[in-house]
Amino acid sequence: MERRTDIADRVIGHLKKIYPKSATASEIARALGIESCSANPWISSLVANRQIEIAGKKGRSSLY
Repeated sequence: MERRTDIADRVIGHLKKIYPKSATASEIARALGIESCSANPWISSLVANRQIEIAGKKGRSSLY
């Protein structure tokens, strides 16, 4: 099992790779090959720490 901070690092790396496009949490999790339930708490933590930001909305989902 990987270290938990690796998930946060992978999320940030993926968002840097697709920038200036944005993605929903489920799209990020799918691209990283992890479950959304594992990615969502880390994405929320990254938003709270201001390492990533919400760029808009796609339906009811936030875009990061």
